[in-house]
Amino acid sequence: MTSKPAIGAAVLAACAGFWSACTGSAAVGIDAYEQGRYPEALSALRQWERSRGAEVVNDARYALYRGLTELALGNAPEAHLWLSVTQESLAKDPDALDRHDRGRLAAAWQTLGKMPAQLR
Repeated sequence: MTSKPAIGAAVLAACAGFWSACTGSAAVGIDAYEQGRYPEALSALRQWERSRGAEVVNDARYALYRGLTELALGNAPEAHLWLSVTQESLAKDPDALDRHDRGRLAAAWQTLGKMPAQLR
């Protein structure tokens, strides 16, 4: 009989390849965003984008956090661009974001609506 710790270790080993793809700069950037370290978040997200290319531009969650980070740094035009990409991704795949991230997207749009002069 296999012990629970051994099963856990086997599952972690089997998932290592998957998680390494998900825990790169994007995860670091999202974590930094959630901790309020916006310049660090932007740097990590940009690094992820450079390493992955067009693949991340079509990722709704990446685009969301890139837009949220730009907004937090006061870059309203860039935030608008990335949040628009997020919206386009959602139009193609309505399940691309969970409820929590959809709420963040809605809040970001409301914030941008309060800053129309910065969008020019």
